[in-house]
Amino acid sequence: MAREFDTALTLPPEYYPPIGEFMYRWAQLEYQMQEIIWRAVGIDNRVGRTLTVGMGVKTLTAILGTLTRRWLAHPTEKQMADSLAKGVRSLTLFRNHLAHGSWEYPKGGDPSDIYMIYMRETEQRILPTAKKHEPPEIQKNANELRRLNEKAQKLIHRLDARQTP
Repeated sequence: MAREFDTALTLPPEYYPPIGEFMYRWAQLEYQMQEIIWRAVGIDNRVGRTLTVGMGVKTLTAILGTLTRRWLAHPTEKQMADSLAKGVRSLTLFRNHLAHGSWEYPKGGDPSDIYMIYMRETEQRILPTAKKHEPPEIQKNANELRRLNEKAQKLIHRLDARQTP
């Protein structure tokens, strides 16, 4: 028999800081990728926002890859963009689970025994996947996002310096 779950209306307090940091850093990284795109092709922020607003991460990382063929052709810039895109791709599924999954606990069980429930695949909609994601794991991924934020910022500054007369 399949295990049934109840929705956790609150999480143990130690979950909130790493979840909040992860989501904050992800939002910053999405914006930083947009800035890299704008700087690489030489458009100002206003025009850039108009063109990239609402683009998903999959599209942004694909554009970064395309830019390395011409606009980010310097070996250092290409390596920085490729490394950034690879890091983002490695955390995308985790981010989607964190943002769109549901925190739940076994029906009739301890409300602090929480699992992330997600339904990525069709068969998971009938029998969702339940996985433990403890605060240290979430924090580890937030720390990795911080490193990606720092890489992105270095590339932005490099592109800014390239355009300064």
